[in-house]
Amino acid sequence: MIKLSSDPVVKGGGLHADVKDGVVTLTGSVAEQKQKDKAGKIAKGVKGVKQVINNITVAKSGSK
Repeated sequence: MIKLSSDPVVKGGGLHADVKDGVVTLTGSVAEQKQKDKAGKIAKGVKGVKQVINNITVAKSGSK
């Protein structure tokens, strides 16, 4: 999904999108929750997508 890799919020994450029968399963890891949320929103906006399963994980920061 080119839209994911070209979005300024989402790009930089190691994301994968598998599509089958209009269902998109997103996997991978991002640094921030907003990247996960945006990736799901982008996927839902793609023509022909019926459902999005967002299995993206948000990496935990070790610094406080």
